[in-house]
Amino acid sequence: DLARYADSNGLDQNLTHYNAWRYRNYLIDAFNNDKPYDRFIVEQLAGDLLPYENDRQLTEQLVATGFLMVGPKQLSERDKEKLRMDVVDEQIDTTGRVFMGMTLGCARCHDHKFDPIPSRDYYGLAGIFRSTTTVDGIKLGNVFVSGWKVRPLPIEPAHAAALKEHEDSLASIETPLKQAREALKKLGQPSKFPRQVADLPGIVVDDREAEKQGDWKDSTYSPNYVGSGYIHDDRMGKGEKSVTFRPKLTAAGMYEVRISYAGSGGRSTRVPVTITHADGEDRVLVDQSKPASIEGLFHSLGQFRFESPEQAAVVIATDGTDDGYVIVDAVQFLPQGAAAAETPKDEAEPQDEADDAEKQRLAERRKTLEQQIKQLEADLAELKKQAPPPARMAMAAADIDEPTDFVQLIRGNHNRPGDPVPRGFLQVAMRSESDDVAITPHQSGRLELAQWIASADNPLTTRVFANRVWHWLMGEGLVRSVDNFGHLGERPSHPELLDYLAARLVQQDWSVKQLVREVVLSRTYRLASQHDAAAFDVDPENRLRWRYPRRRL
Repeated sequence: DLARYADSNGLDQNLTHYNAWRYRNYLIDAFNNDKPYDRFIVEQLAGDLLPYENDRQLTEQLVATGFLMVGPKQLSERDKEKLRMDVVDEQIDTTGRVFMGMTLGCARCHDHKFDPIPSRDYYGLAGIFRSTTTVDGIKLGNVFVSGWKVRPLPIEPAHAAALKEHEDSLASIETPLKQAREALKKLGQPSKFPRQVADLPGIVVDDREAEKQGDWKDSTYSPNYVGSGYIHDDRMGKGEKSVTFRPKLTAAGMYEVRISYAGSGGRSTRVPVTITHADGEDRVLVDQSKPASIEGLFHSLGQFRFESPEQAAVVIATDGTDDGYVIVDAVQFLPQGAAAAETPKDEAEPQDEADDAEKQRLAERRKTLEQQIKQLEADLAELKKQAPPPARMAMAAADIDEPTDFVQLIRGNHNRPGDPVPRGFLQVAMRSESDDVAITPHQSGRLELAQWIASADNPLTTRVFANRVWHWLMGEGLVRSVDNFGHLGERPSHPELLDYLAARLVQQDWSVKQLVREVVLSRTYRLASQHDAAAFDVDPENRLRWRYPRRRL
C-alpha cells in the first residue's frame, strides 16, 4: 500500500503494468528474507546505480526500482512537460511520506505552510528525480499516451544464444521479403485509385451490381476502391446484412476469386465470405483490419471450379463481425488454365497501350512476386510461432544521459521557471547546515539521496519505520499520523519508546524481523483486550496501552 502498488496505471486509460508483478514479488521476498531495511530503501530508490556481483543481484536491484515506476500517473496528459513534473511530484511526495513521514509535496508551489521545508528544498529534490527516467515518451511532442520505462533483465548465455539465432533466422526471411515487396512496388500499380472495372483483368462485379440485403452505407472515405465507391455496414444490424455477387462467366473452369476492400483499423477481423462453386461451398474469414495483400486492394480467397453462371456466387455477410466495420467493394474472378484460354481477351485482361508480350511479362512477374511474398509471409509467421521466450523485462528506473540541476518553478507552474536550484536533500533533516551534498558526477543523485535517507544519522527514517511496525502490530502508531511527522501530525504518545525502537532497529542491523520479535514478545503486545472501567475513565482512547486494542485483521 505504501508503494502504491497496482497492476495497472489507475488513471486515464488505466493501462496494465505487465511487469509490475516483479516488484510485488521483490517486496514479498525482501520481508520474508529479512533484507536489512536500510538496504531495502537504497535498492528501491537507486538499485540500478548500485554495484553488483552477479546477474541475479543485478536483476533484484533493477526490479526494486519499480518503487519509482508504479502508482497513478496521467499518461495521456498532452502537455508532456507537465506530465514530467507531475511524475516527479508524485515520486517526491511518496518518498517523503513513506520513508521520512514528511509531506514534501506541499512545497511544490510555495514554502511549506506548517513545516520548515522551503520550496527550494523541493526543487533540489526535483532535480534528482528529473534526472531519472521512469516514463518514456515525455520528450516527444506528438506522443499522446506515454508509457513507463522497461529495461531488459540479464539472461542466461544459452537463452541469449537462442534469441540471437532466432533473430538471424528472422532476418534471413525478412530481407528477401523486403526485397520482394520493393520489387513489386517498382512494377507500379496497374492504375491509380480509384480503379475502374474496365481497367481490371478477369470478370469484375462491383458492389453497385450486387444484390444487397439490409441497409448499407455508401462511402469514398478510403481512396483505394473499385468503381465509384464502396459500401459498409455502419457497424449496425450485425447478422442481418449481406451482399451477393453473381458473375457472368463466359467459360467453365478454374477461377481465382478475389475480393477488394479498404483495409484499416476499426474493420472486422473475421468477415465471413461464402463462395458457391461447382464442387459445393467454401467459407473464408477475411481480416479487414489489415491492408489487402494484392496491390493494396484485393485479397485472394483461393481458386475454385465453376461450370455455369448459376453455380457461381460470392456472399459477404456480417455474422460474427461485432469487432468492427464490414467493407464491401468488388469481387474479381480471374480465369485460370483452360478457362483463361476460352475467356474473351477483353475480359481476361484489360486493354492498354502496352503490347501484349510486355503486358504478359509484367503480369507474370507481378504474380510471381505476389506468390513469393505470400510464401515468405507464411514462413515468417510460422517462424515467429517458434520463437524462444523473449528476454525478461522489468519496470525499472535509469538516469538520463545528462543529469542536471533544475529551477524553482513560480507557484509550481512549469511554464514559469525561476532561479536555478542545485540538487540537494531536505535541509531540516541534515545534521548541520554545513553538511555538503556530494553528488557523483554524471549521475542523478538518487544513490546519494537513498543513502542519506537510509543513514542511521537521519533523524526521521528509523523513527518513521519503527512507528509503522508498531502501527501494523498494535492497530495504531505511537504517532497516529504514520505518514506525517510534521506540525500537523500528532505528537507521539511515548516518545522515549519510539526513540528506543528506532535505536534497536539500527543496533540489530536494520532487521525488521528482530524488531517485530522484540515488540510481539513484550508485555504490552501480550496484554488481553479485556475492558477495565477504571482505566477507561482515565484513558478512554487507550493511548497508555492498558489493554490490547481490538482491531480488524
